[in-house]
Amino acid sequence: MSKRSGLLAGGNWIVDAVKLIDVFPQQDALANIQSVSRGAGGSPFNILVDLAIMGAKFPLRGAGLIGSDENGKWIRELCAKNKIETAGLLTKEDAPTSFTDVMTVKNNGRRTFFHARGANALLGPEHFDFTKETAKHFHYGYLLLLDRMDQPSAMHGVVAAEVLERATKAGMKVSIDCVSEDSDRFPRIVKPAESPPVFPAPPMAHIEVVAPPKPIVMPSGSAGTPANHFAIDPRTGAVLHEIPGGYVDPRTGQVTPR
Repeated sequence: MSKRSGLLAGGNWIVDAVKLIDVFPQQDALANIQSVSRGAGGSPFNILVDLAIMGAKFPLRGAGLIGSDENGKWIRELCAKNKIETAGLLTKEDAPTSFTDVMTVKNNGRRTFFHARGANALLGPEHFDFTKETAKHFHYGYLLLLDRMDQPSAMHGVVAAEVLERATKAGMKVSIDCVSEDSDRFPRIVKPAESPPVFPAPPMAHIEVVAPPKPIVMPSGSAGTPANHFAIDPRTGAVLHEIPGGYVDPRTGQVTPR
């Protein structure tokens, strides 16, 4: 095989419906949605798009399951726009593309998630084929959020570990990402998945950025940004919303002061 190059990222493919609200309501009360935007969600989707935005000079490929609905078409269009290969991104006709309603409070950036697992819940080891894969690195996420992949395995401890082992034997370096969860599932699912030589990626909730650089403020609608956005995080290329005293990344909830 020729020299390996590039990144294959597989797992959760999610469309985030980011809804900026004036206040998070009590049950049975009303809140106003002030804006709605659509964004990439899920570890592989986010990583591949972010690397493309940052101008990665190596091949980017995705693997997973999406539906044949409008959200699935949008994922393929965004991948094509960013030159992300999608031969391993398969379509399920009998399941919708996974999505998350991200309710983001405007004045503080606090987020609440309403998640529909959709096609991701059907993802299994048979959907990963590494026999002809030439990528140097395989990234998998999320552990704890893929129903079939999180099931017990007599041989590997957890089904996801089988896929990670196959990726390692195929010659790729492997990294994993998992969601933050306060339960007893972490040692039962994540620890067995770490048995191949993997590089765990810490959940976003555990990452703290000290003294972040100032956002790049742009005129409304310039450089391809939507009309209701006007700032970009120079670290990630993420489009930011303005809030009193600064900006918030609607995907992570991270607030950057002015």
